[in-house]
Amino acid sequence: MKEIEKKQIKAIRYANQPARFVMKGSIVTLQSDHGVRTLKKVGNIWFCDCTFYAKTTTCSHVMALESLLGQ
Repeated sequence: MKEIEKKQIKAIRYANQPARFVMKGSIVTLQSDHGVRTLKKVGNIWFCDCTFYAKTTTCSHVMALESLLGQ
């Protein structure tokens, strides 16, 4: 299984656990399996502070948040 597929599976699990998310306007914190992640919206794009996002411009955290928000 490719790494991105693993992230998609994790995103589904996170999105099904909305208590993990704390939303304050354009900033969201997410209690992930490996710590707290901060997501920020700039324009129409969500950014995450995790290392996977820095390498790929997507991650399970952003995918989960977008799913939760219906985006």
